[in-house]
Amino acid sequence: EHIYVCMQCDQKYVRKRKVNTVKYVCGKCKGQLKKIYKMNDKDLQILVEEISLKLFHKTFRHEATFNSRLSTTGGRYLLRTCNIEVNYKYFEQYGRQEIVEII
Repeated sequence: EHIYVCMQCDQKYVRKRKVNTVKYVCGKCKGQLKKIYKMNDKDLQILVEEISLKLFHKTFRHEATFNSRLSTTGGRYLLRTCNIEVNYKYFEQYGRQEIVEII
């Protein structure tokens, strides 16, 4: 499944096959399409480990996961387990940089 979004009107397109973004444009406003990449729990775990080493100079030995049930916050740190949960909707709307800032 490939997800594309129009750069002008934010119309989303979901396709089973890749789309040539140079040749095809948005059907609504004729704007340029941009591919949106998905991130899963494994990718999030790797990202959190990299940030932990880079900023805190310590290894992150716990679990980082996406929690789609979070509705009003970007993420949370669980004190009992030391795990991190991140709202996937923030990744969909704002991208990878927003996830880095949440962490």
